[in-house]
Amino acid sequence: AADGLVPLVERQVVEQWLHSMYFILTVFTTVGFGDMSAMTSGEIIYVCFIMAVGAVVHSIIISEVINVVTSIDNTNFFVKKQADLVEAFAAHTELEDSHLERLRRWVSSNAKYWVAHKYDKAEMRDLITSKLMPRELLGDMPAALFEGRLIGNRFLTICEGIVNMPPRLPMLLALGAQKTTWLETDIIYQAQDYPFNLFLVLSGTFAYVAQPTAKGGYSYVPKSAVAPKAAFTHAPKLTAMSKVRGAFGGGDLPESGPMVRHHSPPSDAPPPDAPSAPSMHPFVWFGFGAYFGEEELFEVVPRKATSRCESMGGELLTITKQELRQLADEFPQFGMRWKRMAVARSKRHRQRKVQLTRGRSVRTAAAVILQTWARSWLRPPRRLEEDEQRTAPVAKRRLCKRMLTVVAQGQEKATATTKFGYVF
Repeated sequence: AADGLVPLVERQVVEQWLHSMYFILTVFTTVGFGDMSAMTSGEIIYVCFIMAVGAVVHSIIISEVINVVTSIDNTNFFVKKQADLVEAFAAHTELEDSHLERLRRWVSSNAKYWVAHKYDKAEMRDLITSKLMPRELLGDMPAALFEGRLIGNRFLTICEGIVNMPPRLPMLLALGAQKTTWLETDIIYQAQDYPFNLFLVLSGTFAYVAQPTAKGGYSYVPKSAVAPKAAFTHAPKLTAMSKVRGAFGGGDLPESGPMVRHHSPPSDAPPPDAPSAPSMHPFVWFGFGAYFGEEELFEVVPRKATSRCESMGGELLTITKQELRQLADEFPQFGMRWKRMAVARSKRHRQRKVQLTRGRSVRTAAAVILQTWARSWLRPPRRLEEDEQRTAPVAKRRLCKRMLTVVAQGQEKATATTKFGYVF
């Protein structure tokens, strides 16, 4: 060049690419310094094409950046809103600082998951129950819910053979379900808690646990959960007339006496042989495809046992009491079946609880069950022969007694025929 500069086309490849990227960025970002410009017709056509492509790419990039920033702002706003709710609740209830800090950590670690699953469920319910969705699509959807793990749960399959599975039932059930993750020894709910949820097992092992005693399992409740109820009542002060009426079953009220404070013990008091520091052991297990927590919902009673995660980790689908009642009303055949099964399962669980006299872990209990089953099916032939020899005399005596009874009845009939000429 005249000024002593080397033309760009004669420079190194790295330097040529650097200048090219510099020119493309000035065009894409609409800066256009003007230090590099098109001179020939071919260069002008090329630059016009780059400008058109740059405008589109620039708009896409800017819109994506705005979406990311907006979503982050929405998430932070939701988390801040939940934190403000906790702060307001703590101020209203005069909560201690330690408990307030625990609430803050819980909200900050879980609120981002809540906002990801926050949508208008009422509109989605209207869409599912309407006739807008094609029947073919509606029939294929249940098998794909939660990777196919929901449709195989026994909570839905207990009615097989009685009524056909309506495709909207698992979809509405999934709509009202919330997926939760648990770690080993996590308590799902405590005995004497008021029931609010039903739980469907997606993975892992969960169990009802109790404290083994000589008289069976005891649903241990910490003192902080169920404290003795203290109440002030008036000591009865009966008059002569009230005593006379009481003798004849009258309903006279006693006069007010001095204020007396008394403690009413909890209904589930521990047995005398219950240790002070209990060790909870499982007596009913729930694996993949099982469900639990429905018994108290249908019976409208507090929780009868403590539920705990027994595996290294597990996943549950949580269904609220309101969602369960709504499904039972919309699908009455399933609702009646769920209620009958809840009563039967509650009875079996009580029997299992009574049998809890010795504590075993989940693995030990599973090994004992498998060994018992294997021994019952793989009993040696010699043992069978011994059993037959032991039971043979009893069977022979019963057979002889039955034959003597038949012979005696035959003789009575023959006598009646000879005497009266006919048989009664």
